[in-house]
Amino acid sequence: MSNIDELVLSLDVVLPNGELVTIGPGRFVRTSWPDLRGLFVGSDGSLGIIVRAMLRVRPLANYYVDLAYVFRGFRDAVKFARDLVINVPGPHRVVIHDEESSRFMVGENGVIALIRVRWYNGELVDAMSRVIDDLAVKHGAIKVGSELVRRWRDVFARGYETQLASLAQSGLWVDTIDMAATWGGLVKLHDELVSRLGSIDGVYHVFSRITHLYLNGASLYNVIVFRQDEDVYWRVWKEAFSVASGVSATISHHHGTGLLKREFVRAEMGGQWNLLRSIKEVLDGNNVMNRGKLVW
Repeated sequence: MSNIDELVLSLDVVLPNGELVTIGPGRFVRTSWPDLRGLFVGSDGSLGIIVRAMLRVRPLANYYVDLAYVFRGFRDAVKFARDLVINVPGPHRVVIHDEESSRFMVGENGVIALIRVRWYNGELVDAMSRVIDDLAVKHGAIKVGSELVRRWRDVFARGYETQLASLAQSGLWVDTIDMAATWGGLVKLHDELVSRLGSIDGVYHVFSRITHLYLNGASLYNVIVFRQDEDVYWRVWKEAFSVASGVSATISHHHGTGLLKREFVRAEMGGQWNLLRSIKEVLDGNNVMNRGKLVW
């Protein structure tokens, strides 16, 4: 799976003074001058307004194989995921559900890894699938029917919002917390988050799943179901940030910052936040762009 920052070739941005500028190498294959795309991708519109983007695209690969495994525990699944990114070329489409998430999302018990191996050459797809099979066995997994992958994809494409809406209609609130940690901290992040959020009076479920794999770690996407109570809501977020800080994890993997996470993100960035604020003052001295969000 590729992230948007890996796909953006150039951006047309309207700056606070009204000037329209193009940011990024665009049609140049590669450049050695400073890459300014990162200033605007993920800035929550606080530095400029993106009005046009040029993206990198590739033809859809024709060959794919679906694989599904059940692991003895979350730790074994994390070790498998780490080995996978080291041994199998990406991009990777892998989702790993902890036990509670597995029951909720696909109606299965256990820690489940769902994988789609897709590429342009069938022989390479088959070879990568064999490597993944061997890695799964190495980490104690049991291979199960590939229809589980199709069931998950169907739920995610068509039934996910219905599932969450049914929880909301039953008188509960649902929120998501997008996190990420290094391989060494991921298990601790998961275990402490589930334990500490689960101990909050009014929190009924914590569904966690790994959704993005990187060479140095992975994301942890969490769906929290709790009583309709603002005090519970804020306690969930503060406790989640406390857990993340303890293992040097981020609480803002891909959902942006906004008003909700601005204090958390400022703490994560440390001295970088002051540098970003200085850049904000240069570009937007009158503070007219998305006031009070990422920088203020």
